[in-house]
Amino acid sequence: MLKQKSVTIGIAPSTMAVFRSPFLWVVLLIGLSTTFVLWHRSNRDIAEQSKERFDSRAEQIVTAVEQRMHAYEQVLRGGVGLFRTQPTITRYQWHEYVENADLAKNYPGIQNFAVDFPIPAAEKDAHIAQIRAEGHPEYSITPEQPERPVYHSLVYVEPFGGRNLRAFGFDMYTNPVRREAMDRAIDLGLPSVSGMVKLAQETNEDVQHGFIYCLPVYHTGRLIVTPDQRRAALRALVCGGFRANDLMRGIFGAKTSDLELEVFDGAITPESRMYNSSGHAEEIAVSTLSHTRPVEIGGRTWNLRVSANQAFIDSISWTQSQLVIVSGTLLSFALFLGLGFWFDIERRTQEHVRRNSEIFNAV
Repeated sequence: MLKQKSVTIGIAPSTMAVFRSPFLWVVLLIGLSTTFVLWHRSNRDIAEQSKERFDSRAEQIVTAVEQRMHAYEQVLRGGVGLFRTQPTITRYQWHEYVENADLAKNYPGIQNFAVDFPIPAAEKDAHIAQIRAEGHPEYSITPEQPERPVYHSLVYVEPFGGRNLRAFGFDMYTNPVRREAMDRAIDLGLPSVSGMVKLAQETNEDVQHGFIYCLPVYHTGRLIVTPDQRRAALRALVCGGFRANDLMRGIFGAKTSDLELEVFDGAITPESRMYNSSGHAEEIAVSTLSHTRPVEIGGRTWNLRVSANQAFIDSISWTQSQLVIVSGTLLSFALFLGLGFWFDIERRTQEHVRRNSEIFNAV
């Protein structure tokens, strides 16, 4: 039997020697180093572009909140203007004004638009009797205690139905957080926002943080230079009640799906967090893409923190960077191998020429 010879295919040792050339390895090192530098720069450029896109989106969110709250301030001023047109504004007139404003369509997020009236203790019983005679037999000022020189009552509440009925007759001045905002509005004659409160409209379902936004109406012809004069001349407070989650949903809808928004009433602490778009009680993990802006709303400072969530991170395209690292690596090795084989061909050619020359000289 014939024995089958084994054949080994490989690179000749002389060729392998070529690839040990320091020059080739320097070329490969330069190529890989250049690739790494270009990859690093590509990553940096993508990161900077992503940050610019994030910063622009975050600024748009902050601006949207500021603009919407400014729009609500104009609604308050419109209500004040209504009172200034005539000495008496009836419940029906207030209802017509609010209905024509079409809050649900034009100003989504506002829970109610109401009028708070100051009522001297001596006039309290007559006031309650009058409102009951208007067709509201259950009306009362709540809470009744403690007794006080001046009571406050939300007498006109619109829309007048649903959970807003719980605010009818509520004395906001009995709550220290609301009282601070009311005093600031009365004493300064400026729009004033309260700190976080639980609105009277809240039930046991879908409980949200809330706040009030109010602007005073003074009796015409009275001096209103000093805080004491303004208190004496106070006719009413036009107020808006807001539930924070409803407000932000009214502003943004689902437009922040790839970003998370948190609104803090003052300091950035879990206790002062009035709203977070995630809907969860736990704190949102702050990513490297985060933007915090303080904004002044009605005499209070809100801190708005916008953070990129995983959806935004996933939207960042690293394709360019991946192409750089892959193509750069392949080109570096291709150059390394190409030069190596070219040197080997040159070496073989020179060796062949040398041998032919030796044979020719021997003849």
